[in-house]
Amino acid sequence: LLFKTDIISLKSMNTYLLDRLLQECSRIAIPFNKYNEFLVSELILSSQFAKSRSEAKRLIASRAVKINDEYVAEDVLAKRDWLLGEKYLVLKIGKKAIYLFEVKE
Repeated sequence: LLFKTDIISLKSMNTYLLDRLLQECSRIAIPFNKYNEFLVSELILSSQFAKSRSEAKRLIASRAVKINDEYVAEDVLAKRDWLLGEKYLVLKIGKKAIYLFEVKE
């Protein structure tokens, strides 16, 4: 599904449509509220794609990591305005690894 769907199209959808579209996808739940902040490397670690923070940082430095189809240049804090429909975050590592994070408040 996410291979065929343009992320920009997902950004323009409301929460209800996103829920319907992404209901078949496996999700990684993350707690995210005004007190919790996550580094991009922590998201990579929670996806279990990388085994260490240094490996995750190397992936970021090599421009292999995208969030919502935009390259991440350095290990920064994930921002609330990155969320799709105020609830989802799509992490791509390389060409084939795609992870859907769902925010649980």
